[in-house]
Amino acid sequence: PEDLKPFPNLSYLKLIDTSISDIGVAKIAEKSPNLQTLIVGEHCFNPYNIHGGFIPTIAETCQKLRRFKLYSGRMKDNYLIAIGENIPFITDLYLGDCRDCTSQGLERIILCCRWLQILHILNCSHVTNKTLVLISRNLTDLRELEILNCRSITTIDVLGLKQKLPRCDVRY
Repeated sequence: PEDLKPFPNLSYLKLIDTSISDIGVAKIAEKSPNLQTLIVGEHCFNPYNIHGGFIPTIAETCQKLRRFKLYSGRMKDNYLIAIGENIPFITDLYLGDCRDCTSQGLERIILCCRWLQILHILNCSHVTNKTLVLISRNLTDLRELEILNCRSITTIDVLGLKQKLPRCDVRY
């Protein structure tokens, strides 16, 4: 709704209700410039109203965001690019379903969000050894990397990453 009042003190928001839509999340984001943590769709099985279309709005209006977890919806390159260009100080990023993403979107996150400590990428065939090399060179503070169902990497690739980032817990 247009008459939604501002939430200047809102720093943490966890949305688990499947009846909220991308538009609703975007409206809340527009009114919450100090949001630091946003979790969407955790513990929901395939919420039908959340697709990720709110991400560019979040990236543009919630630049203090440090933790962002999207458990539902499919990520797209323009969403990753918006995060990379607008939220470079993010430390915890759960990208959910990345089957529609390419190396271009992933590279933007890796090159721009250098403070990342936790990164989860699911279902992305574009996570390759080249991606892991970029991660090892640019995300030196990374403590946790989850790359599940990313079928273009091998155990040898992951071992190479672990040698370069020994403090990083890698799940694949």
